Amino acid sequence: MEVHELQIGSKVAGVVTRIDSRGAWVTLIITRHEVLLRIDQVATTRVTNITDHLKEGDRVEAKVIGGRWPNERYLSRRALLLPELPPYGTEVEGTVVRVEDFGAFVKVLEQDILLPIGEIAWEHDVDIKAQFKEGQPIKAQLIKGRPPHDYALSIKRLKPRPSAPVDPRLLPGARVSGVVAQMWLAGNGATVMLDRLITNDGEEELPQIRWRLQKRDIAEEFVYDARDYLQEGGRVQGQIVKDRRTGEPILSLKPLPAGRVMREFAYLGENYDASLMRLADMAQRANEHWDYYDQQTGGVPILDEYIRHTFAKVYSEGEVRLHEHWAAFNTGLMTDSYYEIFGLFSRTPRKRPEWHFQGFYPRPSREMMAFRDDLPRPANYVGTNHAHMMYDLGLQLEPLSHHILVERGWRLPPELEHADLGYKGQVLEAAITQALHRVRLNFKTAIPQWYLGRLGLLLPLRLTPDQRKTDVALPVMRERTPAGQEFYRGSTVLPLAWAYRYARLIARPDPEWLMPVAPQAPDENQADVA
Repeated sequence: MEVHELQIGSKVAGVVTRIDSRGAWVTLIITRHEVLLRIDQVATTRVTNITDHLKEGDRVEAKVIGGRWPNERYLSRRALLLPELPPYGTEVEGTVVRVEDFGAFVKVLEQDILLPIGEIAWEHDVDIKAQFKEGQPIKAQLIKGRPPHDYALSIKRLKPRPSAPVDPRLLPGARVSGVVAQMWLAGNGATVMLDRLITNDGEEELPQIRWRLQKRDIAEEFVYDARDYLQEGGRVQGQIVKDRRTGEPILSLKPLPAGRVMREFAYLGENYDASLMRLADMAQRANEHWDYYDQQTGGVPILDEYIRHTFAKVYSEGEVRLHEHWAAFNTGLMTDSYYEIFGLFSRTPRKRPEWHFQGFYPRPSREMMAFRDDLPRPANYVGTNHAHMMYDLGLQLEPLSHHILVERGWRLPPELEHADLGYKGQVLEAAITQALHRVRLNFKTAIPQWYLGRLGLLLPLRLTPDQRKTDVALPVMRERTPAGQEFYRGSTVLPLAWAYRYARLIARPDPEWLMPVAPQAPDENQADVA
């Protein structure tokens, strides 16, 4: 038997063989394994000097407990000395003994159990220091704690979950901005005061709402300390997403792949692919090709990507219409008779997720009768930014050359792989000059696109001697200097498969240079340099 095979909760006996700063190492009498009796599990009270309680050669009895990882095992005398707690879900009474930024410690049956800040209320506007004081009696529910703790407390689970968010505009996918009001102890996260909703037309004011931002939602990489990324009083911009574990809306500064929004909203089912094929047949007005030209799959992968991104956009705009038993969204596509096509979901309250995908239907169909007076509108990518749909040749274009050539060099043609940086820079400059000349001759060369939540344009770059084909696309965004001067920034280069995907969200691209081709590398719509 290995140490990780010890049964959690079983009672064992052993002899202390050595002591260090972490606790006492105990050799078990039966299995002869050496297992750590952690210093915080030696007694029911706080232990600062373990030698006041144990010394080498002492015989001890303890209970096996788990750790942070599935195969971790430790020993606990504390678990034997304290009275047994009731099962999970039991309502208990306790007294607050300590209040921290991340939660309150409550004494229940002689044990100090954490009431996390996220388990106080369903709402996010929680000021824990004002709500709890030492010595205050409370009622809570016993729930499963995060390893290595077996138990935690919850007040909010004693109350029904609210059926609507704090603000109806704060749906998953909504982009928001706020000020860091408070950093948590040990850099575990922050409290952010949200005050702005970011839309296509600018920003809308929000009533100031306190939202918790945990450190795991700050950046793609592992965050050791939130204070390395945030500071009190600083402004942050992020989006509302659905927590995969609890299903609650949370604040995240990480970019959310658009395809995830629809999967979290509804169960798509086994017939989703067949529904996409029927949608492709239904939307034949423009005879659009939804498969890759260069690598035929027999399916409609471009249509699948289009629908997922479109859903994420209309969801963030509040344009997914929710009725008692049905939900619908506008796909932005039409039949050959110019009828709009909608995606339809049915409600299944006792299942999770509660919405199940049903299919795609045109406006005059029987299935859409519930929405005849409240039809969902298509995604609004343009807003009032009509000038952004055409390239302004009077503005300066500033490419981030180092980022393009070095950090995104793997996206360039293989012919440039071993070229020196100076030569690559000359090739890039010549390709941009040629692209702008093409725009001057034909304004449709600059193709509108929706990239990383912003409206921009795509320019074709030819970087190899074969001038008949475009190698990569250059996304350009309108920016403004501190003095108010407008210019274009070329932030990165995109493979043509990704570029087509972002352009198709606005409209079917002109096939002069951008065609639907198969992606050579996965794209999770992660943040790039903008």
